[in-house]
Amino acid sequence: MPKMISVRSARLYLNQLLVAVFISAIHVTLAEADSEWPTGKFTLEQGTVVADSDVSTLLADSSGVVAFILPTSGELLQTNPYITLTLDGQMPQRVIIYWRAQDAGTELSQIEVAPPVAGSTTYSLSDVPGWQGAVGTLGIALRGEPHQRFNISKVSLWSPSWLDTLTEYFHNWKGHRGWLASDINLITGTRAFGQTPHMVPYSVGLVAITLAVLAVAHLLWRRAHLLHWKSLGFIVLCVWIISDSFWHGRLWQQAFETWSIFGGKTAHEKLQASDDAPIVALTQNARQRISRLNARIFIASSSDTVGMLTAYYMSPLNTFWHRGGPELPSGDVFIDGDYILMAQPSEVEYDNESGIVRRPGNAGLKVREEYRSDDGVLLRVM
Repeated sequence: MPKMISVRSARLYLNQLLVAVFISAIHVTLAEADSEWPTGKFTLEQGTVVADSDVSTLLADSSGVVAFILPTSGELLQTNPYITLTLDGQMPQRVIIYWRAQDAGTELSQIEVAPPVAGSTTYSLSDVPGWQGAVGTLGIALRGEPHQRFNISKVSLWSPSWLDTLTEYFHNWKGHRGWLASDINLITGTRAFGQTPHMVPYSVGLVAITLAVLAVAHLLWRRAHLLHWKSLGFIVLCVWIISDSFWHGRLWQQAFETWSIFGGKTAHEKLQASDDAPIVALTQNARQRISRLNARIFIASSSDTVGMLTAYYMSPLNTFWHRGGPELPSGDVFIDGDYILMAQPSEVEYDNESGIVRRPGNAGLKVREEYRSDDGVLLRVM
């Protein structure tokens, strides 16, 4: 028979293993980021520097944009898939990361990521197309209110270790942001889009780890009740309660945030406070300028979402909207008195100087401009 390991030897081996894991964790934790830049080394493309210290204040321009280039030195993008943005104060509404690899010529890639939260927010770009090769240009654009101040301390480009990954997942799940339109098919509520905690595999893993710990404890202390079937049932129950509590906490956080935005407001005020406010304003102004209730209104937009919302807020008027395009029908379907509501973004070719809408393969359509805003144009067919 093989020689059985003694309890004392097992405890000694276990202590040595714990010490090795602890030393490894300290070494990984103390490791510096691969590339880290304070704001003093940024090259501003848009905006101005208001204060330059440990935490620099960057002032957005009249369009609400701050854009800056990082002083990279040929880092490999595929081995450094994480960007950490550290800032506090008022957060930007939109964040765009743009880059150009050294072998990509003049081709510039970009991706819009979720708005950050106060403190440090990490974005994973490992699955983003084009995030490979030696970096030639790497920049970040922040968009907020006109002349908004952004307090930025540093930006880091780094490659994670296993401990970094676990730590970032923990902070990501612990942090909270309101649900966005991009979460419509992926309820996260976490700081980084796509890093949703799928609780089933993590719950199964937690149960397996707990059973492994109980098995080791059973070998060390010979407690038979530790591996009883009731122990397994109790562990599964506790893990289920913990995972369910996580989702309930997220729902309550979102409920409070929704109340803070819409609570106590009238129906009209709720629309003004929603993400649909620009489309609501466009359609309200357009409806005021349409004299005949039975007039035909053609909705033109290259975005299915914008087109659908525009048609919705124009109801119950007589609207036409073609999902997926073309934005306007071909042929001689337009008559005098029809309206065309172009909701941005739109690829309809409209010459406002000559008052002509051009459609491929069709004669120019004479129109008169009834209303214009940054979000769209209302035209009447002549």
